[in-house]
Amino acid sequence: MEAGLKAPIRRQAFEAHTSALGERIAEHIRRCLKSAGVGADQIDAVFLTGGSTRIPHVRAAILGEAPEARVVEGDIFGAVGAGLTIEAARRYG
Repeated sequence: MEAGLKAPIRRQAFEAHTSALGERIAEHIRRCLKSAGVGADQIDAVFLTGGSTRIPHVRAAILGEAPEARVVEGDIFGAVGAGLTIEAARRYG
């Protein structure tokens, strides 16, 4: 990356550009629970990993689908990188 490279963005614009992300994740959670025949009240823990889970409105959308669940946080950035590495090894190993 070029030294000094930056692009300023206001919080309102950032939230507008990422609002659909939280909505899509919440919809996937609802479909997954329905497919499994599991109610949100049966979820006792939600494991969060990946940088997007640090975006407040995305996090709220995820946790809103299982409001009684305790939150377990993984290595926010490392877990995704590790998963990608494992998958690359499987495919190209």
